[in-house]
Amino acid sequence: MLCLARLDPVLLQEFMDAGLGPVLIESDAYNVVNLVNNKTLPYADIGVIVKDVQNLLLSIPGSSVCFVPRSCNCAVHRLAKWSVANNGTFLWQGETPRWLLSSIEADLPLSAL
Repeated sequence: MLCLARLDPVLLQEFMDAGLGPVLIESDAYNVVNLVNNKTLPYADIGVIVKDVQNLLLSIPGSSVCFVPRSCNCAVHRLAKWSVANNGTFLWQGETPRWLLSSIEADLPLSAL
C-alpha cells in the first residue's frame, strides 16, 4: 500500500522502480483528478508536474486516476493526514496498520460485509 498525501512524480517513480503496480490513484481533489486525466495541460507551473505524473502512469500498464468523494474514502484520507502529521512517506507491504482497520471497514460497501 502506498499512501501519497500529495501527487508526487518522484514517489511514483520509486513505486514503479520497485516493480509494484498497477497504480490506482484515488483522490477527493476533483480538480487534480481532472488535470491528470485531461490531455490538455495548464500553462501554470503545475503543468510540468502533471505531465510527469501522466507519463509515469502511462508507463505502468493498468494504472489510473479517479475521483472518489472523501465520504467514500475515509481510509485514504486518514492515511494522508497521518503521513503529513508524521512528516514522511510510508509503504506497508502485506500488513495493514491496526489503527487503519476501522476506517477500511467503514469504506467497505455493505454487500462486502
